[in-house]
Amino acid sequence: MCHLCPPVQDPANTIQTCRMVLKNFSNAIEETLRVANTVEDDYREAGVLYHSTQMSARESPDVSEERLVALKNLFDISSIDEYHAVFSKLEDIMNTVFDMRDKHLRYSGTAEELQHRVFKDLQPAILALDVEFQAFLKSFYEVLVDARVLNNISSMQYEIDENGRPCSWNRPYTVGAEYGIAPQNEGEEWEKFRAWVSSLPETQRAVEIGRAVDAVALELLYFDPEALDYTTNLNPA
Repeated sequence: MCHLCPPVQDPANTIQTCRMVLKNFSNAIEETLRVANTVEDDYREAGVLYHSTQMSARESPDVSEERLVALKNLFDISSIDEYHAVFSKLEDIMNTVFDMRDKHLRYSGTAEELQHRVFKDLQPAILALDVEFQAFLKSFYEVLVDARVLNNISSMQYEIDENGRPCSWNRPYTVGAEYGIAPQNEGEEWEKFRAWVSSLPETQRAVEIGRAVDAVALELLYFDPEALDYTTNLNPA
């Protein structure tokens, strides 16, 4: 019996109330998992936007140094360990969610047990977790949106040369391209993009079965991202 909980006056009503609250908690947890599942997809789309910019745009005075550094920290990575570091906070939150769901989201028990489980074990933990999750989403999506902002700045200010001709690094080039299509300029931007693509878990798996990193990178850069199950939404629903 919980010595911190008020005495149960009506066991049947307490059980019914607690089970209703548990159902609400279950729905909240499933919604958290649903939103979390979109985060990595949105990160990939934002990464393509970021890496499609010119190197000069990534030092744009129109974006604060703090925001530029945040973009670099998220997208200028080249290893699976760095990828996991980007998502370490989300992984910690999800581990807590799974632990909470598996250990405490049970409908069986006496009125006293259910009351303790709901109002002492689960409710404070879920409220605290939601605050943490929303804070993560806010800070993370601010950077993803900045990737779109930077992409727009690059398009408007850095992708036309002094003669008025397009000079974006990723203009498609087909003549002699090993994989059918390639960027016009395989310089620093391409190398950074390729390094980022190599850090993605699905690229690691693709390489294990014989695909080349370049092929995966070109697929992300030039072909419909919907075909790879990447979303086009940069705001968590």
